[in-house]
Amino acid sequence: MKRSGITLIALIITIIILLILASITITAIFENNIIDMAITGVENYTKSAQDEQDALDEIEDELNEILNPNNGVILSMDKNSISYLKVNAVSDENMSEISSYTFQTSLTNLDEDFKTVEIINSTEKLCNYEYHNLEEGTIHYLRVVVTYKKGKTKTSNLIKACTTKLCTGPFPVIKTCDTCKRKWYCNSK
Repeated sequence: MKRSGITLIALIITIIILLILASITITAIFENNIIDMAITGVENYTKSAQDEQDALDEIEDELNEILNPNNGVILSMDKNSISYLKVNAVSDENMSEISSYTFQTSLTNLDEDFKTVEIINSTEKLCNYEYHNLEEGTIHYLRVVVTYKKGKTKTSNLIKACTTKLCTGPFPVIKTCDTCKRKWYCNSK
């Protein structure tokens, strides 16, 4: 009987000690903002991981620009004529990322001389464009700047193109442009 009484008292003391320890722990958690600190730690970790991913994405973009001289945007000639040049612009990005195509022209290949001819809002990977009302027999430098939804831009390769001069008979004849030395078949005026 003595033994069971001592065991019962030891059990009660143990329960009281556990309740006191639980009370101290709960008080410490709320007074020291341990839960808030844990939540802040998770938020900081998440932000840090996102910042690291953004930095890695920027590094990837920079490496792609170095390794791919066409910058992921290819401009190609489709057709030239007396007063217009038709081009195709192709972006290697996902269509959901593309916002617009800015078609530019210049009479030199200097960046500061390029003028925007037209901005086409499009999310397609391919955008066709015709440069109109160009002076005939003149060399034009063409390029396109693709703007993406995150705000970054990529500039295409340059195309050096010449509008042809009017054909004069007798027809048919093969003509050569005085300016760019390009040959074309001419069968009417």
